[in-house]
Amino acid sequence: LGDNTIAGCNASIDSGNFSQMISKDGGFDEIRETAGFTYYSGFDLGAHSATVRCADSYGNIAEQNATFNVLKEFLFITNSSSPNVHEQAWLNWIGLDLSNEGYGWNYDTVDSASFISGTPDTSFYSVLMAEEWVSGMGTRINSHTGSGGSIVMLGNAAGQGADGLGLSSGSLTDPDTQIKNVVGSHYITSGYSGTTTVVNSTTDFGLFWKSFPGTILAESMVSSPPHWKVLGVYGKQYFWGIHTPANLNVIGINITSRTFDHAINASSIQ
Repeated sequence: LGDNTIAGCNASIDSGNFSQMISKDGGFDEIRETAGFTYYSGFDLGAHSATVRCADSYGNIAEQNATFNVLKEFLFITNSSSPNVHEQAWLNWIGLDLSNEGYGWNYDTVDSASFISGTPDTSFYSVLMAEEWVSGMGTRINSHTGSGGSIVMLGNAAGQGADGLGLSSGSLTDPDTQIKNVVGSHYITSGYSGTTTVVNSTTDFGLFWKSFPGTILAESMVSSPPHWKVLGVYGKQYFWGIHTPANLNVIGINITSRTFDHAINASSIQ
């Protein structure tokens, strides 16, 4: 509207009816205004549009359009319709964990059968995660990372999922693997010193593995290290083999939080 005083503005969401906007300072009387309105209908997940229409003191009208996405951070894929004890432990932890801004995470759960069959739309989520690996999940997960999303594989899925996603040169169906994590080599472990060796068992503990472009933080110590090194070329795969977060000490929980935070930040699905 040039340098003319703004007389008023209205806004429309998703081509709906226009609603009157309210100036932040209490009145439209300047050439630039900050204004807003309350949208009571709520937003479904996915893409949305907004149109702002303003008039100046001479009756000139101009419109500005914008698009935005409404997403959730996580989609947790459970083995069956009822989460097992390890899956529930992670869901409990996610439900209690807070972002750096102090907000809780927005997430959904879906059983593996529904996920494999195509439900829900993964473009509504920044990060996919699973604690158990089910044959058939790989196609949709690889499609998600190919579209810019991130994944976090936990517990049993950390070992079996690497093979199922086609990221390893052989079979990793047995998750009992010993690995070495170079602490302090990346954001996830920065602030911690030394080298930590973690042994994966079927009960309490597991491997921690993280890939990032040009960086390998954990290297397999089994007979075929290239098994895991090949994963280093993938920048959005996060493998955390601990079965439940309750088995970690305070430092471990911090590293766990960083793993999830980094997975969200690395995702280009925003």
